[in-house]
Amino acid sequence: MLEAEIECATGDIRAVRDSQVLQLSIGTPGEQAAVYLIHNRQFADCRITAAAARVAAGTLIVDAHTAKTLGLSAGVSVRAVSLAVPARQQSAA
Repeated sequence: MLEAEIECATGDIRAVRDSQVLQLSIGTPGEQAAVYLIHNRQFADCRITAAAARVAAGTLIVDAHTAKTLGLSAGVSVRAVSLAVPARQQSAA
């Protein structure tokens, strides 16, 4: 079994700091969809994937394949963060 450890303040990890808890919706994210890092919020069957998704009205819309990869159905809670570089980081570069 692989174990990974990260030692730093969680506030310094953008994927933790900027992630949101959203309800999962299955549909078509659309051509303008961004890539999100999505966690199924389970400990025993933890699954995390990067996939095209869109946020609308407190839901994260993903395609059926992504939901299956996460082992989830519509209406469950997920934690997600966009992998797009935030504008504040782009201007600092």
